[in-house]
Order: sequence, then structure tokens, then C-alpha cells
Amino acid sequence: TAAHFGNHFGREGAKTSKPEMCKRIGAVALVDDSLTYARQCAAAGIPTLLFGAYPWNATDEALDLSIRRVARWQDVLAELLVKGL
Repeated sequence: TAAHFGNHFGREGAKTSKPEMCKRIGAVALVDDSLTYARQCAAAGIPTLLFGAYPWNATDEALDLSIRRVARWQDVLAELLVKGL
């Protein structure tokens, strides 16, 4: 495993979207606390675990079926195992 940098907040340099990055590295799922990134990846067909219940990822709208909200890292592991990922 490795860290991957998308430069999402950088003022200079190339930026890589989360869906592009996930596809490029062959990710089987995304774990993120950003509702925006979760929606982008779900729209690209990438299973997504939306981590935590934070003010910045709260929504009154129903989540896409490929987005599952998880509260703890144990839940992330359980979801990945259930999905066979």
C-alpha cells in the first residue's frame, strides 16, 4: 500500500480526482469522510464507505446505493469482508 496525492487543495500543479486516482491504482473501494468525494466515486461505479458522521458529510438526502456510511474502522473492515473486497 502507498499514499496517493491528488493535490485537491493545491494552488499549482496537476490535480487528480478521487475516481481517476482509484481507477488508476486499481482500488476496490474508497474510504473517505467527504460526501462530495463519496458521491463522485459512487457515480464512477466505485464502492464507497463514507466514514463518520461529521458536519461536513451530513445530508438529508438518501445516499447512493453504492455508498455505505460507517462509524468505526472495525465497520470498514466488516464491510470490505462482507463485499468480498
